[in-house]
Amino acid sequence: MEFTIKKRRVFIRSYKRRITVYILVPVLATLILYSILNFYLLNRVSSQLLAQCKLGHSNFAYNYEQEFYSLSQTSLLLINDRAFKEMYYGQAEITPAHNYLFLDSIETLIAFAATKPYILQIGYVNNVNGRYISSAGTAELSSYYDNSYYGTVVNRKDYLKTYEKRGSIFQIQKLDTKYRQTTIPLLQYQAGQYTLSSPLIYYVSKPYFSSKLNNYKSTGGSNLFIYSSGTNQVIASSKTSLEDAVLTELSKDFAHETGMKTITINKEKYYCIVSASKSNYTDPLLFVSLVPYKDIRSQTMNSWLLSLLILVICSVLSSLLSYLLSFKLYTPIQNIINTFSPKDTARKDIYKDDELLYLDRNIKELLHSNSSLKANITNALPALYSRYILNILYQEEYNNKALEPILKDYSFSFPYDNFTCSILYPKFSAEFYEHFTKAEQAQIKQQLTDVLVLTQDNSCVKYVFRLEEDNFCIISNSPYEDEKELLYADFMSLQQLFSFDKDYIRLYIAMGKTCESLRNLHLSWKQANAAFSQLSAFREDNISFYEEAPIRKKNYLMDPTDDNHLTALLLQGNKESVLTLAKEIVQLNQQMHLTEEATKDLYVHLYEIGDSILRRTNETGQDLLGEKYVNISTFIHGYSNLERSDFIQLFYGKLCEGQACAQGSSFDREDIKKYVDEHFSEDIYLESLANMFHTSPKYMSRLLKQALGIPFKQYITALRITKSKTLLAESDYKIDDIALSVGFNNRNSFIRIFKQTEAMTPSEYRTLAKHQ
Repeated sequence: MEFTIKKRRVFIRSYKRRITVYILVPVLATLILYSILNFYLLNRVSSQLLAQCKLGHSNFAYNYEQEFYSLSQTSLLLINDRAFKEMYYGQAEITPAHNYLFLDSIETLIAFAATKPYILQIGYVNNVNGRYISSAGTAELSSYYDNSYYGTVVNRKDYLKTYEKRGSIFQIQKLDTKYRQTTIPLLQYQAGQYTLSSPLIYYVSKPYFSSKLNNYKSTGGSNLFIYSSGTNQVIASSKTSLEDAVLTELSKDFAHETGMKTITINKEKYYCIVSASKSNYTDPLLFVSLVPYKDIRSQTMNSWLLSLLILVICSVLSSLLSYLLSFKLYTPIQNIINTFSPKDTARKDIYKDDELLYLDRNIKELLHSNSSLKANITNALPALYSRYILNILYQEEYNNKALEPILKDYSFSFPYDNFTCSILYPKFSAEFYEHFTKAEQAQIKQQLTDVLVLTQDNSCVKYVFRLEEDNFCIISNSPYEDEKELLYADFMSLQQLFSFDKDYIRLYIAMGKTCESLRNLHLSWKQANAAFSQLSAFREDNISFYEEAPIRKKNYLMDPTDDNHLTALLLQGNKESVLTLAKEIVQLNQQMHLTEEATKDLYVHLYEIGDSILRRTNETGQDLLGEKYVNISTFIHGYSNLERSDFIQLFYGKLCEGQACAQGSSFDREDIKKYVDEHFSEDIYLESLANMFHTSPKYMSRLLKQALGIPFKQYITALRITKSKTLLAESDYKIDDIALSVGFNNRNSFIRIFKQTEAMTPSEYRTLAKHQ
C-alpha cells in the first residue's frame, strides 16, 4: 500500500484502484451477460419469425378450407330454390309453352354464380330434356358434348357416365383454358343431405382464386400454393413461374409429409411449410408456403451488426467512465482524510491500514468529544424510537442492530413490561369535507395525534404512529397484564371529546391482546389487525377486541331467499329495508367467524347484487356515485372490511334513491302465464323472462312454478308438443317446418322429444291422425 504525506494532503492510492475495479467488474459482467442474452434473443427472434410464418400458413389453409365450406353451404340455397328444383328434379320434358322454366333456372344459376366472384360458370346436364343448362345459357347435349368451344374435360361424351365418384363434396378435375383463361372444373355430387344424380359443374377462375393468396404472405418474398394431389396440379398460386418447381418438389418422397422443411429452388434456399386439408369438402389438398431463407436472415442481420457495435461502444465507454468515477467517488474520502490527517509525519502509522478504517477510528473519537453533536443526536431520538418500534411490529428486527447501540448509549427503555397494540381509524363524513377547507382538514387531522395522547391514563404511556393518511397505530405500555378495560375507558373518553363533532367524524378502534415482552409486540399487532378486519359499518359498536375463534369458516352464508329478497327490495327502492337486511346478513356471517377470504367474498356478493340492478337501469357506477365509485369485485384486496361495508351502505343507498325515483313495473302470475302462452314458440328462456319482468332468475323460477303448476321447461315443452300435434294432423307442412314453427331448434331435437312424450315419431302420429 503506497502513501505519501505532503502539506497535510494524504494520498492513499490503493482504495482508488479498488473503486475502479469495483465499478468496472460489474459493468463488464453486465456487458458479457448482455452479449449472451442478445445472442439468445436474436435466435429467438428468428424462431418467432418462423413461428409467425407457420401461423400465417395456418390462417391461409384455414381460410381457403372455409371458402370451400362456404361454397357448399351456399349450394344448399340453390338446391332448395323452387325454380331450380322444378327444372332439376322434373321427370317430364319441357314443352315449348313452358320454355320460361329454362329461363327461370338460368336466372337462378346466374344469381348463384354472382355470390362468389371466382365462379365463371355453373351448370348441369339435364338428361330428361337433353340439354346442358348453365349460368351462361343452355345448349342441347349433342352440341355440348365434345364441343371444342367448351374446352373442358367434363364435356367429353360419356365422361360423367363413367366418372368414378369420390367421397368429397367438390371433386377437382383437370385444369383447362376455357374462355381464354385458366379455369378449374369442379363436380358436386352431394349438397347437404341431398345426393345429386346429375352433378353441378363449377368453372372456377384460377387467377381470381389465387389473387387472395397475397393477403397471407408472411414476408415480402413468400409464395403460397394450393396443390391437388388427386389430379397432380397446382390449382392456386401466388407466383405461376414457380409452379413447375413446386410440382417437382411435391412429387418427391416427402410429398405427403406435413410440417416445415428446407428446400432449394432455382439455387435459392426456402423454408417450405406444408399442411394437408382437414375437411372432406374437396379432394385432398396440400397447402404450401415458400418462405425465402434470405427474408428471415435479413430481418435479424441488422440487429446482429447493431448489437455488436453497441457492445464495443459500451465497453469503451464503461472503462472510461469507471476510471473517471473512481476520481469522483474518492474525492469526498480524500477530503475527509485530509481533515483528519496529522500535521507531522511521525503519526503516519495511524492510517497505514485502510482509508475506511482510518476514518472510522477518527469519527468515533469525534463523536465522543463533541458535545454539540451529542445534543443534535438527542433531538433525533424520538424518530429513532419510532423506527425501532415499527421494525419490531413488521418483524424487521434485523434493522434494529444498527439502532440498538445508539439507543443504549442514550439510556432508551420502556418503563413497563406489558404492551398492547391498537389501530385507530377516524372515518370522516362527506359533511366534514364540505364544511372545512383543505387547510382546516389537514390541521384537524394533524392535531388528532395530540388529542390521542391527552386521553391516556396516567398509569400508562402511549406511543402514537401514523400508518397511513387516516390510520394510527397506538402502542400502550403499562404495568397491567390486561389493558382491555383501561384502553376501553381511554377510547370512551376520546369518543366523548369528539361527540360534538359526530356528524363530521366517527372513530373506530381495534385492539390486540396485551403481551408481556417488547419482542412479542408483533403478535399484539397482528391481533389488532385481525380485530380491525371485524369492524364494519353495519355494526352498532365502534370498538373491536381480538377474540380467538376455534375454527374459522371458509364459506359465507347467504340464503337464496335473502338474495332474492334483497334484489326485490333494491328494485323497489326501499332503502331502509335494504340496509336492515344487509346489516342482518353481515352480522350473521360475523358471528360465524369467517376467514378473511370468505368475508371478502361476502362483500363481493353484496356488491354484485347491487351491480346487477345497476346494469338493468343502463347506468354506470360513475353515474351513480361519481368519484366515490369503486368496482369492489375487482379491487377487493385494496380495502379493509370497514371501507367495504361503508361503500356497500353508500352504494345501496344511492341505488335505492334512484330506483325510488324511477317508475317500477308491477306484474302478477297471470301476466307471466299469459306471456308464456303467447310466446312459447319463440326462443324463450328463464333469464329472458326475468329481464322482461325486472326480477332475478331465481325469483322468476319460483313465480313460474306458482303460475304454471309445473316446472317452466316442462310447461314450454308441453305447449310446443300440443301445437305440433295440431299442425301434424291438420296441415301438410314438412316436419322440419313444424319443428321450427313451434320453437324447436332442429328436426332431431323435435323428433326425440316428441317420441319421449307421445311414444311415437311425428311421422307415425301424422299417419295415425290422417286415418282417424
